[in-house]
Amino acid sequence: MHFDCDIILFTTGPMAYAPKRLSEEANKLNVDLRVIHYKDINIVYSNDGMELNLKGEKMPIPKGIFLRGLGEDSMYNPLRTAILLWYKSKGTKILNEMSYDKWPSLDKTTQYINLSSVGLPVAESFSFASIEELVKWGKSNYPFIAKDVIGSCGTGVFKISNDNELDELLKKFNSNFKVKALLFQRFLPNAVDLRVVMLGGKIVGAMKRTAKPGNFLSNFSQGGLVEEYRIGEDSEASSIATNTVKLFKLDYCGVDLMRNIEGKWIVLEVNRSCQFEGFEKATTINVAQKVINYLLQ
Repeated sequence: MHFDCDIILFTTGPMAYAPKRLSEEANKLNVDLRVIHYKDINIVYSNDGMELNLKGEKMPIPKGIFLRGLGEDSMYNPLRTAILLWYKSKGTKILNEMSYDKWPSLDKTTQYINLSSVGLPVAESFSFASIEELVKWGKSNYPFIAKDVIGSCGTGVFKISNDNELDELLKKFNSNFKVKALLFQRFLPNAVDLRVVMLGGKIVGAMKRTAKPGNFLSNFSQGGLVEEYRIGEDSEASSIATNTVKLFKLDYCGVDLMRNIEGKWIVLEVNRSCQFEGFEKATTINVAQKVINYLLQ
C-alpha cells in the first residue's frame, strides 16, 4: 500500500495547542504529519463511489488519522462518517475507529445510558421530556448542574441555585425540544476531579483539577488548577477508567472522574479527542509523542 504521508490530523482549530504540539513532535521524529481543517474537505458522490478531495485536489492518504474537534453533535456525523469510510477503504489506521463505528455520536446522554447499563458508577443524572417536568424537579433540588449533552471544555455547563437562574436557563433552552438536550445533576460541593488520559487500553497518567475560588468548573480551559495525580496508587480510579475505555472501545481518550458524596469515584464524562495542554504541564508526560508513536506502530 502506497501512503502519501504518515499522519493526518483533522481539526477545526489548526492553531490550537494540540495540533501545534503534535506537529512539533512529528518534526522531532521526522514524521510527515499534515494538519487539515474540516472546512477544506469536499465530498464527491458518483456511480463510481464516494471520493474526498482537499480544496479540489487529491486528498492525501496517510498511514494514520486522528480526528479532533468535530464535536459530538449529530450534524457533524455525515462528514465524520465520510472520512472514516473513505480512509478505511484505503487501509489507513484510524484512532478510535471501533468507537466511532458503534457510536457516531458519543454525547453525555449516550455515555450515561451505556455506563449505567453495565454498572459503572456515574453521577445521578436526569433527563426531562418537558419544561414543566424540569421546573417541578428543579425547584426542589437547588443547587443543581445543567449540562449541554454535546458541550466540552466546560462550555455549556450551568450551575442553577435559585428561581432567577432557572428562569435565565429557560430563556436559552426555551422549548421541550431544547430541554431534552440537557442533562441535570445535583451539585456536588467538591470542586476537584481527575482527568485520566488513556492510550491503547492503558493509563498514560492522570491529573487532579481544582476549581479556582468562586468557580465551580475545574477544567484547565476554564482556569482550573492542575497537578499530577498518582493514579497507580489508586486501584479504584484505575479500574473505573480502564473499564470505561473498554466499554466505549477507545484507543485514545480522557476519562473524567469525581468523588460523590460517599467519597467514591464516579464517571463524569469521556472525551475521545481530549485536550492535553493542562495534562502535559501537570505531569510532564509527552502525550503528543505517544499518540504519534501509537498511530504508526
